[in-house]
Amino acid sequence: MIKPSERAPLYLFSHIPKTGGTTLARLFQESLGLAYVPAIRRSDSAHYRAADLGLDLRLNPWARCVGGHSIKPFEDLSQHGVELRWFTVLREPKARFLSHYRHQYERGHDRYHLALDEWCLAYRRRNWMTRMIAGEENLDRAKDILNRFHIVGTLDNLDVVVEELRREPALHRLKPLGGRRENVAASRQKTEQLEIQTSHYEELIVEQNALDIELYEYVRDELDPVRRSGGPGRTPTNTWTGNRYLARGYRNVVHKPAVRVVSRVNSVRGR
Repeated sequence: MIKPSERAPLYLFSHIPKTGGTTLARLFQESLGLAYVPAIRRSDSAHYRAADLGLDLRLNPWARCVGGHSIKPFEDLSQHGVELRWFTVLREPKARFLSHYRHQYERGHDRYHLALDEWCLAYRRRNWMTRMIAGEENLDRAKDILNRFHIVGTLDNLDVVVEELRREPALHRLKPLGGRRENVAASRQKTEQLEIQTSHYEELIVEQNALDIELYEYVRDELDPVRRSGGPGRTPTNTWTGNRYLARGYRNVVHKPAVRVVSRVNSVRGR
């Protein structure tokens, strides 16, 4: 077992939905293999907690990066003697909001088949990025938290975010982004149709994303690494092409079953 003092920094990826995170997660799997740990949501909590991180580090002592939707920076995960380096990506809020709506409308349950204004009333999606970062609709707290992040970028400059990550010694195996995009809307025609269908909701969309718009502009103007990038990152070490499959196999055969067992035990103890 690796002792905390012997560990390299651990990178925590707070994956905000519809901001390009799936592209990064696939890149991490392919480049890092078992060194990338997808955070598995526990049945007893929507948030990834310090105990969850501790379990994942025991199951995977060679972890260098942990990422997922459930990793929220307002949660205190610094209880394992490991240096934590947070990073995330934001997206232009109105585009992210519509992408979230479209994703749930087209791929989700029938209950999401609602007009945009009905969807806003039925499901709390307002200022999603601010709440993901701060845990509440608190712009100042979100800015304060992001100021302590190791890297914060935007979807428009995702390649620069990857180049910044590639400069980190613990992530030296990370491949360049190379213009790839995962989980992208399949049809530009559908995207254009959605924009036309929701054009009369412009005022509502702005109101629903007021804090996110301010937060995004702050990140874009003050924190985005494109403003301090010093050129291309290091040349990546050759990586085995089977990394992604090895990572998936370990996740499905070892990691998920172990997490389920621990969650069930904790659930029984809590009764």
